Amino acid sequence: AASDVYKRQSGIFGVYANYSQFLSRAAEINATGVFSGNLDDESTQRSRTFGGRWQHAIAPRWNVLTTGEYIKTSFSGGVGLVDFGILDLRSRLNYEYTERLDTFLQVGYSKITPDDTFKATKLTRFALGANYLLTEALTVSSRAGMYHATSNPSDTDWEAGVQLGYNLGNMRYVAELNREVNGSVIGAFQKADTFRLGWLYDKSEVDRFSVNYSLIKFKEDE
Repeated sequence: AASDVYKRQSGIFGVYANYSQFLSRAAEINATGVFSGNLDDESTQRSRTFGGRWQHAIAPRWNVLTTGEYIKTSFSGGVGLVDFGILDLRSRLNYEYTERLDTFLQVGYSKITPDDTFKATKLTRFALGANYLLTEALTVSSRAGMYHATSNPSDTDWEAGVQLGYNLGNMRYVAELNREVNGSVIGAFQKADTFRLGWLYDKSEVDRFSVNYSLIKFKEDE
């Protein structure tokens, strides 16, 4: 992974690139619900990500955070796995209501383009949310909104999430529950309900350790 961040008087601009590869049957079971073939025939998933973010202050209490990302995912081995690319653009208008409460409006556009099997699908979304500092260590964040996908048939539904964060200096704990739509290994958008517990420890400005437990329930695709 590589990234660069540039600070200006009015905001922050950053670019990044990531590469990940792993051998796993998780990709195949998420797509088809079953394993096929010989268990020794593992599938390989490779993802390349290129992105950027820009945060710009437009008034004393207002700022805009815009992110853009392109992800190319490919597979070798496995059954029912489709190579695909995702373009994702999001912009969030933040307002600092008080020292403890931030509110925001977020809009987004995504397009997933599979190499075969399906046509490209476009998705637009918007959400309202807030971040509230309950104590100096405890933060609660929430969001709720709608999305529309140009699949066949088209799909309009809701997204939402809530997160609790507990900060002890260089150690943090996170619990979150989400309903969201993301690109999946079948080359289309897929709904998922996710519950996650996380622990993160900053040993230094360079070294970080984290442990996550996630329970994900995927919704059946049309």
